Amino acid sequence: MPEEMLLSIPSLTDEELMVDYQNGSQEAFMQLYERYSSRIYGYLQSRIADSTKVDEIFQDVFMRLHKSRGTYNPEHAFAPWMFVVTRSAMNDFFRVSGRTSQFEILSSQFDEGAAVTDRSTTNESFETLIHSLPQREQDVLKLRYHDDLEFQEIAKK
Repeated sequence: MPEEMLLSIPSLTDEELMVDYQNGSQEAFMQLYERYSSRIYGYLQSRIADSTKVDEIFQDVFMRLHKSRGTYNPEHAFAPWMFVVTRSAMNDFFRVSGRTSQFEILSSQFDEGAAVTDRSTTNESFETLIHSLPQREQDVLKLRYHDDLEFQEIAKK
């Protein structure tokens, strides 16, 4: 095929690639891997200092993608789904290793049954943590807890 014809073929969306992967296309998987591997690795690296653990979780993310590919619904955006898989793998790492992420520590302070003695100090700590998150994650938390949107609605946005 002449090179100019290759350039005119539109590339597939992530969602189309995932459907192809669901149907057995290894090439589709490789394209998804190329598109997301550096973002996922960077996401993990920004949250976990130990590069060996980052590598373990990174590998687990793509194993989970493979195992759960049948559950993906192409009516929803692929990227948020992929990062739910990533976050789940990271949270499982924290849970299994007995370590707790900063978010889990802080969110446990706000359980409905938890007694809070100095709410102003706790609220300041919570606000500080929220503002330390990337803007995109702040926006997701606002949509969930301020605008009271369901997770599927947030994923669509």
